Amino acid sequence: MEIETQRLLIRDVKVEDKIPFVKMAADGSLNDCGFDKDCGNIP
Repeated sequence: MEIETQRLLIRDVKVEDKIPFVKMAADGSLNDCGFDKDCGNIP
């Protein structure tokens, strides 16, 4: 899936995204994006 606007690109995670995700996990910015949420338990 891919959704793109002039300012935003939303797409499936790819293998080459590993390095940016590791850096974001190290500095805590993944939490700013909501990746610390468990969406599987939404009532």
